[in-house]
Formats: sequence, C-alpha cells, structure tokens
Amino acid sequence: MAGRFIARITRIRNSSESRVFRISGNKLRGTCVLINERHVLTAAHLSFKLNQSYKIKGAGNQEFTVNCVFICKHLNFAILQSDDFPILELSMTSLERGDKFFMMGYPDGVDSSNPTITKGTIEGHMDDCLHLVGTPGSKRGYSGAPVFNNSGRLAGLLLGGTSTLSVNATIQECLDSSAEHKYVRILGIGYIISLHSEGNSDSES
Repeated sequence: MAGRFIARITRIRNSSESRVFRISGNKLRGTCVLINERHVLTAAHLSFKLNQSYKIKGAGNQEFTVNCVFICKHLNFAILQSDDFPILELSMTSLERGDKFFMMGYPDGVDSSNPTITKGTIEGHMDDCLHLVGTPGSKRGYSGAPVFNNSGRLAGLLLGGTSTLSVNATIQECLDSSAEHKYVRILGIGYIISLHSEGNSDSES
C-alpha cells in the first residue's frame, strides 16, 4: 500500500511539477498552474490588475513574465498569459464526493525551490452546489494551487481554506491558517474554462 502511494506521488510530481509556479500578486503570494501553452491559472484574491505584468518562478528556478488577461472576482480566479511557456500536454477531469485528490503548491515557510504535494479527500459540495470542499485544510501559500485527481489529471483550483460549507465564507477565511479550518474550497476546472471562454473579465481583484 505504502509503495503504491509513493509511486503515485512520484508519478504526479514528475508529470506536473514543471507546470506549477510560485506567483506574487499585488498583495499576497501563492501558487499558479499552467493550463495550456499560453495561460496560467491562480486565485484572484492574491490581487491582480488586468493587463499588468507579474513574475512567476517554478521548479529549477525557471522564471517567466506573465500578463493578467482575465479576472473573475466573484469566483476568485485569475488567468495570466505568456508566449514563452513550453508546450506541455495537460488532461483535465472532474472530482466527486469521496474522490482522492492531490494539491501541489508553494506553502509559506517551506523550501520554495520545488512545490510540495498534499493528499486529500473530497467531502462534497458547498451550499451553492458549485464549489467542492475537501479535507485536510489548506496551507498558507497554497491559494491558487492546482488540484489533481488520483491519476494526475487537473481537476480544479484550490481557492483557500474554509471552516464552513457556506459559499459566503469570506476571502479572509481563504487567507487564514489551515489550523483554523477543516476544509479546502475547490473550484472545478471545467467551470473555470467555461467562464473564461465567455470573456467577461473584471478589471482588478
């Protein structure tokens, strides 16, 4: 059992580590993930302005400059763009109650040269039937981290921690220590891609 778990972690790390980056918004630092050959996805509450440039740094200290091209304040995600990313294939999926997942990010207070991986379980949906909740709680710096399924396919975006199942949990809850929270709040990747395709962006977050 332990051997299979370690093998799965190693496989997910090897396939996904190169697409996960540390990012600093205008107010906070978190994590972002490459979702195609031009775009990275992260949490909007890190604070971004449309058309403003930001630096991201990944495994092996690879660095890119990205430009903010889409913000959704209501659902707390932002998309940034660069023409310099390597071409990487990325498959996507969804998660359901009871599914195991892995979140990969750059938590505060940990060596930031490579992302860390944390395993969790989907407990269900929040009361809006849109956001997923999972355990364990989030770590500082994990906001904007990718959530992968058990096979390493991208399934969602980690928005932060929450102590309740109510969608009215505040942004501050997303920022507070995981010690205060039972759950992580996750937004499914399919819904994010759909909203981005509609093209209605906020100007800042």
